[in-house]
Amino acid sequence: MAPLLALLLAPQLACAPPTGPRIPSTPSLLGHAGGTGALVFDGDVPTNLLFISLDTTRRDYLGRFSGGDHTPHLDALLAQGVVLEAHRSCSNWTAPSMTCVISGKTPLAHGFWPRSFDPAIPDRPPRSYDTLPMYLGELGFQSVLITANDIFSMALGIPEGFDRIIDMDQQPADQVTTAALEELATLGAQPGPWYLHLHYIDPHAAYCPPPEHVDPAAYLPFPYDVCTNVYGLVRAYGSWEPTLQRAFLDNVRELYRAEIAAWDVQLGRLLDEAGALGLLEHTLVVFVTDHGEQLMERGLIGHGLTLSQEENRSTAAFWAKSLRPGVVGDPTVHQDLTETLYTLWGITPATPTEGQLVGTADSDRIVTALNYWLDAPIQLMAADRDRQLLYDTWGDRRLYRTDVDPAGLDDVYDPNDPDVIALWEVLAPLVEQAAAAWDHLPEPVAPGP
Repeated sequence: MAPLLALLLAPQLACAPPTGPRIPSTPSLLGHAGGTGALVFDGDVPTNLLFISLDTTRRDYLGRFSGGDHTPHLDALLAQGVVLEAHRSCSNWTAPSMTCVISGKTPLAHGFWPRSFDPAIPDRPPRSYDTLPMYLGELGFQSVLITANDIFSMALGIPEGFDRIIDMDQQPADQVTTAALEELATLGAQPGPWYLHLHYIDPHAAYCPPPEHVDPAAYLPFPYDVCTNVYGLVRAYGSWEPTLQRAFLDNVRELYRAEIAAWDVQLGRLLDEAGALGLLEHTLVVFVTDHGEQLMERGLIGHGLTLSQEENRSTAAFWAKSLRPGVVGDPTVHQDLTETLYTLWGITPATPTEGQLVGTADSDRIVTALNYWLDAPIQLMAADRDRQLLYDTWGDRRLYRTDVDPAGLDDVYDPNDPDVIALWEVLAPLVEQAAAAWDHLPEPVAPGP
């Protein structure tokens, strides 16, 4: 067992149920010496930030939440950190999701919406767009972004404020980790605090994991190469016999799982080598998945398609050697990560974020998400811990009770349901905001219950 993994696991196994205290939804932790909100440190607040974002990763494909043993390093990090158990993305694809992470606001709040291909609203943010690296830079942080997805790079103008951006578009996790360790050594040798953001693209399609992570016993023999032609195979799926369909689904799911397993090995390598260099002694590690992925639950593969559970559920956590572990069970969203970091380091942004300090939100809080592509309706979502309301501006409405239907596949929408009415009270202002942003589009179809 790697030394740092052993440290993270002690005194419990990586896949054991969480043992940290459940963080109450109350401001009583505010002002605690050495921390704020759910982040309480035994000692000084860390002076460095290592932010790890993982593309296209479903919550139910991580060991902690699935019972699998293929993500031991991440599971160990989660077990010893503060985990956001009911976390969601603000959207369902990388550009809007990472905008929320990097700024604490949705793109819509900044006056743009990436790749809507819509002349009514810009694809790129304004130059005045404030971000976490900008504010940390004002505090003296040296900041570097290493990204394996060019959407989270200067291609869309999203990550303003980094001192340096290393675009490793589509490179696998081992290459990103090698570059990260080189940067960590450089940053660690400099005076002053640092901020390194790593954005891994595994397990985004195509699903082509290293063969050693694939279990051939997990799927039936399949005559086609999923790695090179997964979307073409989806188009042919409906013409196949059931046995071939099952073989395809098993193949896709195993390759997707193996992509995550391969990434987890590199996470262990990153943490182990950074720890050996002493670079984690005063470092806060933040982990988040930008969004998830459909794997044929609704007849499709990919993301940016709907705001359903498999695309919108996310995973987020904080870890530091001095951080007291815990579990935040109340709903959180990407913008909360930014607000929490601002609060932790005493940053007052020019305009408030859309987030809340993690660990202080009301237990009945409802979070929202939005998606839009040209020639499709604007999709909106409101969710609390146990329910998810989906609506699009063409009039479709769905309600999923995720406490009894975790996959969100059984639509139980009833306009007279008090739960539906309560969720609509939160969603209605977002419908109005979206309609105003795209005012040349037809009026939303009967918004409301």
